[in-house]
Amino acid sequence: MKPTKPSKVYIKPYDKWNRRLDSLGGIIFVLLIITLFYHPLWLTVLTSISFFVSVLADLGLFVLNTRKKRKLSKMNHDK
Repeated sequence: MKPTKPSKVYIKPYDKWNRRLDSLGGIIFVLLIITLFYHPLWLTVLTSISFFVSVLADLGLFVLNTRKKRKLSKMNHDK
């Protein structure tokens, strides 16, 4: 019996985009820690904008990935 492959959450090209967004999450985390100890308004605004952009990008990536998976499964089902 063949071992099963672990299921991928993101398929190409969205897996590469997801890895890039993970590094953005690390940068946002560092900015958040700095903002907690040093409270400049510009850094708070920059951190919040970066956070919301990251969340919107993750949601958009999830939607695009789901649509592509659905399209691929439909194509495989029709064959």
